[in-house]
Amino acid sequence: MANHKETCLSAAERVFDTRTVDTLTCYHREMVKMLMDSESFYSSPNNSQINTNERLENKIKSNTIENKAVKGSYGDILNNLNQQLMNNKPEIEPYFSHYNSPVMRLAKLGYLSALAYNADNVFNKHSPIQKQQEQKITHDLCKLIGFEPDKAFGHITTSHVFACYEILWALRNLKTLPMAIARHPKSRDLVADKKAFELFNMSITDILSISEQLYERDIFDDVSHLTCRGTGMTRTMHLGKLLVPIYRFEFWKKAMDILGLGYDNLIALPIDEEFKTDIAKTRHIVLRLIEQGEPILGIIGVLGSSTYGSIDKLKPLFELREECEKQHNNSFYIHIDASQLGYMKSLFLDENNSIIPYNILCDKLKQEAPLLELTSDIYDSFTQLSRADSVSFEPFQAGFFSLSYGDCLYKRCSIKPFSR
Repeated sequence: MANHKETCLSAAERVFDTRTVDTLTCYHREMVKMLMDSESFYSSPNNSQINTNERLENKIKSNTIENKAVKGSYGDILNNLNQQLMNNKPEIEPYFSHYNSPVMRLAKLGYLSALAYNADNVFNKHSPIQKQQEQKITHDLCKLIGFEPDKAFGHITTSHVFACYEILWALRNLKTLPMAIARHPKSRDLVADKKAFELFNMSITDILSISEQLYERDIFDDVSHLTCRGTGMTRTMHLGKLLVPIYRFEFWKKAMDILGLGYDNLIALPIDEEFKTDIAKTRHIVLRLIEQGEPILGIIGVLGSSTYGSIDKLKPLFELREECEKQHNNSFYIHIDASQLGYMKSLFLDENNSIIPYNILCDKLKQEAPLLELTSDIYDSFTQLSRADSVSFEPFQAGFFSLSYGDCLYKRCSIKPFSR
C-alpha cells in the first residue's frame, strides 16, 4: 500500500515544489507592479485612469531608488526566498492536522486581490468596501448560527483569541452593570427588589432590558462610570467563576488575568470517555456553586476541540441554564467556541437556510458520505447553536482560509455598548 504522504500531497507540500517556487517568483514580480500601480492610482489627482504597463516602466526607470529596489535588493530577496522554499518541506499530516489543511483557491484569490488596498475596516469613509464586506460576512454568519441578523451584532477581529478576549471583556462590563445601577440614586429603584447575590446572577436578558431603561432616563453614561469600566475591578465586584473545559486553550487563563478577573476564578470542567465536557459533572459543579452562594460568570462550550475534535453536548447545557433560572433564580452567560467546526453548520441547512430534519439528513449522508455517522447529540449541538449568547469563529481552522482572523458574534445587538 502506498505511503499516505506520497499519495495524498497536501496544498502545503505542493507549495514547496520547484515549479511552484518559480510561480511564486513570477507572482512576486507582478505583485510589486500591482502595488506600485495602486500607489500611483491613489496619489494621482485623476483617479479615473490607472497607469498602463508602459507608463509604469517609465516611472521605474525615472526613479533611481525604485529602480534599485526592484532590480537590486529585490532580486537578492527572491533568490534567497527560492533557496529557502526549495529546501523546506515540513513534516506534516495535512489531512489530519487542522492547522495544515488545504486552503481554498477562492480564499487565496480574495486575499491576494485585497493586498493592494487599505485593509482598514474601521471607518466607512476610509474603506467603505471593506466595511460593507465585513457587515455582509457577519450577517451571513449570524444566519448560519441561527441568530436574527437584524437583532444580532458581530464583527471581524485580528484573531480568534482576540474575539474571545472581547467577548469576555463585554461580559465583564455587562455583569458589573446591576451593581452600578444599585449605587446610582436615579436608577436604584430599577433593582430595589433584588438582593446583592441576585444582582450578581441576573440573566443577560434582564440586564440588557434594564440598560435600555437607563437610556430612556438619559443616565446610561453616568451609571457606566460606576461599573468596572470607570472604577476598575474593586473587591466588591466579585463576578464569580468562569467554567471552561479542561482541554481549553491557554488564552482563557491569560484573558482572566488581563481583565482583572483573576485566573484562580477559572474552573476546569471534566470530560467524559468521549472527550466531551461531562454534563453530569458540570451540573454538579454548577449546583454546588449556587448552593455556596458563588456567582457564575459564564460557561464556555466547544464545538470541536483542537485536541480531540470532540463536540460538546450543547443542548443539555442550555437546558441546565433554564433549570437554574426557573428553580434557583440564577443565570449565567453561555459562549460557544466554534473556531474548529462552526462552518460545518452549513451541512445542516437547506437552500432556504432552514434546519434539515434529523432523519432526512441521515438519509442524505448515507448516500453522499456512507462512512460518516451522525449521532443525535451532534445534530442537537449544531441545531441548538442559536441558543447561545455569543459564538466565535476562526476561518483558518475548518474554513480553509490561511489567515488567522476571527469573528465574534453576539445574539443581541444591545450588548454593543459594552464591547466598545
